[in-house]
Order: sequence, then C-alpha cells, then structure tokens
Amino acid sequence: NDIVLHNAIANVKSLESLLSTAFYRFKGVIDKNGNIKYVYTYNRPDHQDAKRVTPEITSNLTQFDVKWFEEHPINEKNTPGEFEVDFYAWDLEASALKVAGLANYYRNVIRPNAGVRIYRDNFRVWPYGEPDNDWLDLDLKRLNAPKERSVSRNQIFGVVHISSSENEYLKDQSNREGLIVNPQYEQFYNLVSASLSLFAQERKADKIKIDKIIT
Repeated sequence: NDIVLHNAIANVKSLESLLSTAFYRFKGVIDKNGNIKYVYTYNRPDHQDAKRVTPEITSNLTQFDVKWFEEHPINEKNTPGEFEVDFYAWDLEASALKVAGLANYYRNVIRPNAGVRIYRDNFRVWPYGEPDNDWLDLDLKRLNAPKERSVSRNQIFGVVHISSSENEYLKDQSNREGLIVNPQYEQFYNLVSASLSLFAQERKADKIKIDKIIT
C-alpha cells in the first residue's frame, strides 16, 4: 500500500513527510460482511497532552446508515468483498497549521492532493478524488450536518484499496471513467461512507476535548 500512496502524491519527496503531519489517522480493513477492524490516531502538535492511539477496534459499519442497510442487507450476492481504507486529515484553523509548521505545506502539498481516491492492484481508478470529483459528497455532508464534525474534502487525503481478486464485481465502466454502478458498487459506496462516519465519530471526540481546553 505504501507504493500506492507514493504514486498518489505528485512532487512529494517523502511519503512519510506528508502522512506524518496528519492530525488524524484512520486505517481499517472492511470484510465482506461490513465489519471493520481499524486503528485510529490523534496527534496534534499544539495539544500533545491529548494524543490518542486506539487499540485495534472491530465495529459493524451498517450501524451508520441503518435504514439503507436494512433495505439493502449485505449478502453473498451483493457483497463487494474485503477492502482497505486509509484516511489522513488535518484541522484547517490557521493557528493549528502554524504551530505544526504546515501553513505553506498545506497550501502547496496537502490541499492539491486532498480527496479520497480508489486504487485497484496499485493502479488508480479514475476520476475518484480529482478536484472536481466529490464522489462521497464530503462537502455536502459537512454542510448539512456541521455538528457531526465530519471532514470536508479539502482536509482529507484518503485511499481506498481494492483488488481484482477480492473485489471482482467492482468493474470499470467501458470508458474507464469510474466503476459500474451495480449492487456490489452500491454496497461498496455505502461502506466507504460509513467508514468515514466512523472516522468522524472518533475525530469528534477529540475535537470536543480540544474545544474544552481552548475555551
């Protein structure tokens, strides 16, 4: 997966130099039944006393959109198969970026590469994660539910890893402009969205703590 991430970021000498600056990190493996095993890390330079790393946690993602998953239960026929997600996010307050020494780095490196991309077998699937492709409606969700502290597209770098062997029904459209929308893709889309909701839930807990410290 490091190879994938290296290829995903243009003109960055060191992958670690970018990802290590993230205030929030989330790495998870989603199985064919919609369960995720993940580790979450919070590490903001100006609040080191609040640093947090979870042990590996298992959660069922269907809880984040109960109505949809009740109407479209995951089964052997429509499961997308196992896949992985890696999310890295930053707070965009000028003070936080300044303390972290990231003001210029955010503008020149992080923001141009922001968004959530899909890779299959180490090759990018277009156009997911392009500047004009908010395929997960991150900005809209943040606008509609600001209290949930979900991340907007300009503050996250994410990669969803799929493979030909594990996700055989996630197929390219004939024009190579995205994946075919079929039952497996619909489950995949909603599971990725749910994993972002879980990420937001973990992040919200830390944001609340920091708000209390600041105020």
